[in-house]
Amino acid sequence: MSKIAIDVVLLPPDNIVDVCIFLNKQDPNPFSVLNKIDNFSHITLFMGIADEDQLLEIEKILKNIANDFNPLVLEIIDMYVEVTPDGRHSQELVISPTSELVRLHSILMNRLSQFLSEEVDIGMFYKDSEEKLHEASVFWVKNFKKNNLNPIKFSPHISLKCGRAQYDNYPIEFKVVRLALCRLGDYCTCRKILKEVELR
Repeated sequence: MSKIAIDVVLLPPDNIVDVCIFLNKQDPNPFSVLNKIDNFSHITLFMGIADEDQLLEIEKILKNIANDFNPLVLEIIDMYVEVTPDGRHSQELVISPTSELVRLHSILMNRLSQFLSEEVDIGMFYKDSEEKLHEASVFWVKNFKKNNLNPIKFSPHISLKCGRAQYDNYPIEFKVVRLALCRLGDYCTCRKILKEVELR
């Protein structure tokens, strides 16, 4: 089976997704257009590489982990601008790293460690037939272990995939219950939800 780039994420509720899409649309030229169909707003907890025939194994791990967590109450506290490896300005909604969120991230890093990989190439990412993929995607997945193995380095956020949004209505509190395994696309977008479980 072919290897694919994967992302384990928390999917925010519709009201937060609506905010993200609204902010993304403020930029007349976003480098990715967020929507509710095939480019999902998300909070990344884990990135890696897996064979397609390993997805059921990962789903079982996620179900086991989700059973130990109640729904998480999170808070967006700010907006931050990151410079991507290819020089784009990418805005992010910053999420407060609560103890339970950090614990979930740490457990996923431990339980899914076999899927962390530096052997990443652009062909592992999802793309539409006419879509161009950018090497920045490879950089983020390849370096995910180095940048996130220490829980102190974990910086939860929702990427807006644009650089010209404006917003100042903070803080925003919300609850998340959806833990999902997704297929990564260009600029580490979540293009397909492959498996999904609920925090109990």
